[in-house]
Order: sequence, then C-alpha cells, then structure tokens
Amino acid sequence: MTLESKIAIQLHEDWRRCKQRADGGFESDWHKVNDKAYIEGLDRNNLPANVRVNDGQVEIDVANSDFSQLSPDLQTEHLASAKVIVGILAERDALTLDQIGEKIYAGYLTRHPKLRSENPVTFSDLTEKQKRGVLRQYRIGLEVLNTCEKVAEPENASSKTMTL
Repeated sequence: MTLESKIAIQLHEDWRRCKQRADGGFESDWHKVNDKAYIEGLDRNNLPANVRVNDGQVEIDVANSDFSQLSPDLQTEHLASAKVIVGILAERDALTLDQIGEKIYAGYLTRHPKLRSENPVTFSDLTEKQKRGVLRQYRIGLEVLNTCEKVAEPENASSKTMTL
C-alpha cells in the first residue's frame, strides 16, 4: 500500500470522528455515487449495509464506511489531499508550518474552485481554529510517515504563532 493510500485512509478516519455519536456509532452521512463501474458492480438484490438506492441513485453512508468501502469517486478528495501532503512531507525540512498550511489550503481551493471564487481567502486569513484544522492533515500525514518509517519531525517545522 502506498504512503498516499495510508494517509488517505487516516484522513477519512479523522473526518469520520466528527460524525461519531456518544454511543460510539456514527451519524449517517449519505453521498451520491457517480462511479459507473462501482454502480454496475453492485448486486442490487444484496446491497452492503452502507449502500442504498434512493430515488434510483446509489448512495453510500460515508460516515459508516471504512475508506476501502467507499466508491472510487468518494475516495478522491482524501486521495488528493494525501497527494498534497506526501509532497509536503518530501520537502518539510525547508518549510514552516505557515508554508505547510498554505500548501494544504491552496490544494483544497484548487479542488474546490467555487469556494475560491466565493470566498477568496488564503491560509493566513483563516482563524486559528481553522488553521489548526488544516494543519491537522499534515500531522496525520506525519504520523503515518513516522509509523511507516520511524522518521522524526524536522526541527524547523514549528511556528511562533501556532502549534499542531
């Protein structure tokens, strides 16, 4: 399994935590599936518990699904984020946390051009809470990398204005 895939899995697990209920289960969050091959491969008479057909449209309960249970089109966002993070990890010794955050946020805005046009802000314009949320992706990537390779965080990946 690639580093990108491992990071994408952990990004999905991190996202799922915001949907976790007090009883340990997850609040359902149904998303439309657009991947034709995935849809054609389903046995409509024996759907998995996390898949339903609603008004003729196949949907997956993303919060109640592991990353591997998502259709390829629903894995795309986490895989794209993971790709940006892998690039950052490769050059992390030369970057500050602010620069890391800017790269992650710029990648997100590139994937969501409507947000960029509606609210053209940069990473530095975000609130401290929003910045921590963006940088959480880097922390997840670093944790996965450290687990895979036992690599320590670089000394200069710190910022006077924020902490992970």
